[in-house]
Amino acid sequence: MARKIAIAIFALLAGGLSTSCVQIPPQNVVGESVAGQLSVVGSACQKQPAFRTADSSHGNRMIAKEFDLLTWNIHKQKDEGWREDFSKFAEDAEILALQEAHFDTELGEVLGELDHDWNMAEAWSSAGVSNGVLTSAKAIATHSCALRAMEPLTGLPKSILISRYRISGARESLLVINVHGINFSLGMQEFRRQFEEMEQVVLHHNGPIILAGDFNTWRKARVKTIDEIAERLSLSSIEFHAHNRIRVFGYPLDHVYFRGLEVMRYVSPTVSSSDHNPMLVTFKLMEQEPEKI
Repeated sequence: MARKIAIAIFALLAGGLSTSCVQIPPQNVVGESVAGQLSVVGSACQKQPAFRTADSSHGNRMIAKEFDLLTWNIHKQKDEGWREDFSKFAEDAEILALQEAHFDTELGEVLGELDHDWNMAEAWSSAGVSNGVLTSAKAIATHSCALRAMEPLTGLPKSILISRYRISGARESLLVINVHGINFSLGMQEFRRQFEEMEQVVLHHNGPIILAGDFNTWRKARVKTIDEIAERLSLSSIEFHAHNRIRVFGYPLDHVYFRGLEVMRYVSPTVSSSDHNPMLVTFKLMEQEPEKI
C-alpha cells in the first residue's frame, strides 16, 4: 500500500493518471447476478434512499442468526493464489464484502460455486469488465444502492455499496455497508464528504448494521473522521488486537464496525494473494425484546 501511495504521488507530479483506457459510468450503478452475468439495474443512493428491490423470483433465503462475514480487498484478483485463498475463506461465510473486485468470468465462477447472490457497485470498467465493491451473500439482498466518490488525484472513483438483508426470526433487517474509501487526496474534504454521504443514507435504519471494508485510513485525521461517524451511528469497532491487518504509516486500512450484533470470534490471516489481508468475523444477532402488543 505504501507503494500505491508513492505511485500516486509520482502520477500527480507527472500530470495525473490517464483514464483514457477506462470507462466511468455517468451515474452510480448497482449490478445483480443474472445467470452468472452482471447487468446494470440501479442507481445512486439518496438521503431517503429508493433502494433497488430484489426480484421475488430469486427466493426467500435469509441470513442466519449466527453468521460469518468475510471482508477483503482482493486487489483485482491480480496476485497468485487468490482463488485458492478466496475459496477457503469464503467457504463458510454467509456474507462477503469485497473491495477492488474485478468482475471477470473467473470471479463469477467462484461466486457461482458458493451459490451466492451478489450485487456490485461499479466504480469504473475496463475492456468491458466492471471494477468496484461487491457484496455477496447466501441470502437475497432485499434492497441495495450505491454511492460513488471521485479520487481527486487519480480521476478514478471509489464506491460504497449498501445492501439490506432479512435475518431469520428477526423483526429488523441487517444493513451491510461495503466500503472502499478515497485514498489519494491532499486534504480531508473529499474523504469526509464520502463517508458523510453514507451516514445520511443509513441514518434512519433502526436494525443491526455492519460497516466494513478498505477505508484507506492511513492518517490520524481519517481515523478520527470514521470514529466520529461510527459514534453518531452507535457503531462499535473490532480492534483485532492480535491481527495482521495491513498498515500504512502505522494505521490499519481495513475495518469492521457493527451494532445490534455480538462478535463471537474474529481473525485476520496473513496472505500473499492480495496486498491486503482478509478479515473474518463470526456475528450473532443480539437477543431482542419481545414486541409489545
